[in-house]
Amino acid sequence: LEELNIYLSQLCFAPRSLCTDYVRTAVLHCYEHPEIKTSLKNIYTVVAEIYCTEPKTIREGIRKALQPLSNYKRFDTTNLILQIFDNGKQSITPTIFFNRFMAYLEYEREK
Repeated sequence: LEELNIYLSQLCFAPRSLCTDYVRTAVLHCYEHPEIKTSLKNIYTVVAEIYCTEPKTIREGIRKALQPLSNYKRFDTTNLILQIFDNGKQSITPTIFFNRFMAYLEYEREK
């Protein structure tokens, strides 16, 4: 969990934000269940159950949490972890984030 917090900090996530908590919970769920290729809709549902809220709230929260990453990565791609999110001038969507971040974590796990 501490390593995940370090990665999220490097990716410009607000450390004490409920929206970041949603991202953290979703990442941990995906990491702990790598055999399951879960759709975002299912991830939103799982996280919503944990936080006793609606999947729509989770979706909006994750999108909000990704905004600083989308803005910051446009200005600094010297940070190695930010390079995996280089998406030109387009914003980082939850789909792009989870696909790339989970691939990065899998790569780190296998090192």
